[in-house]
Amino acid sequence: MVKPSLSNLMEKENINRYALVVATAKAARQITDDYINQREYYEKNSGKDSDKNVSNVVKPQYRDEKAVKNAIDELYRDEYRIVKSTLPAGMGREDVCSAEEAEAAADEASEETL
Repeated sequence: MVKPSLSNLMEKENINRYALVVATAKAARQITDDYINQREYYEKNSGKDSDKNVSNVVKPQYRDEKAVKNAIDELYRDEYRIVKSTLPAGMGREDVCSAEEAEAAADEASEETL
């Protein structure tokens, strides 16, 4: 069983299950892409005589845990945030982004309203 529970995440984010599943899938995809990019960068830039293994260089949680488990944990710790779109009512769309991206988008939106 994955911890935190689905109900804890839904209460914390105040969203429905569908939005949570979509956000988790998008975050897991970003985590997987980050892991792949880290591996490719190391493999490309390390010499053949390097004594370090590729798996020792990438983030341990990305290497040891499944991407969905990492995505759920990072959503719960607010490392990724679910951002609601500004589409008209009834056409709501959520997206997931890192905490830094969410803060930058919020700052930009507040500047536009001024």
